[in-house]
Amino acid sequence: MDINDALVYRPDTGVFYWKVQRSNILPGDRAGTDEHGYRRILFEGVRYRAHRLAWFMMTGAWPAFEIDHINRDPSDNRWANLRDVPKAVNQQNRDKANTNNGTGYLGVREMKGRFVARLQVNKRYVHIGCFDTPEEAHQAYIEKKRVLHAGCEI
Repeated sequence: MDINDALVYRPDTGVFYWKVQRSNILPGDRAGTDEHGYRRILFEGVRYRAHRLAWFMMTGAWPAFEIDHINRDPSDNRWANLRDVPKAVNQQNRDKANTNNGTGYLGVREMKGRFVARLQVNKRYVHIGCFDTPEEAHQAYIEKKRVLHAGCEI
C-alpha cells in the first residue's frame, strides 16, 4: 500500500489522519505519536517524521536538506511553517542556548570572568566582543545575528 493511500495531510493544520483501518486504528483517527515535541508516524515498519512526510506529500519528493519549523515549534507541521533548508540555515533559527552552555544565553560563553559573544557564519566563528554581563553579550549577539542571518526569526 502506498503512503498516500493510507494517510491524508491537512496543510492548514499540519495534522495527519488515517484513511484506512489498521489494527486498533480507525479511518479518521489522528496519525502518529509525540516524541520529544516532534510527531512521528509509523507506516509499514518505517517511522517517519511528520514534518518530512508533510514535505513529501505536498511536493511529491523527499526534502533535499532539513525541514525547518519557521516558528521553532516542532509540533507545528502546517505547510506554511515548513521550509527545506541546509543544516547551517536550520541552526540559525535557534532561540535557546545548548543545555551545556553555562551562561544560559545563546551565543554567549564565559571566559576569565568576562562574557564573550560570538556567532557562527559559514562554519567560522565571528567574534563580536567581550562584555561585563551575559545580558550585554547576548544583546550584542542578537544585534549582529539580525545583520548576518537576515531572514531568521530572532
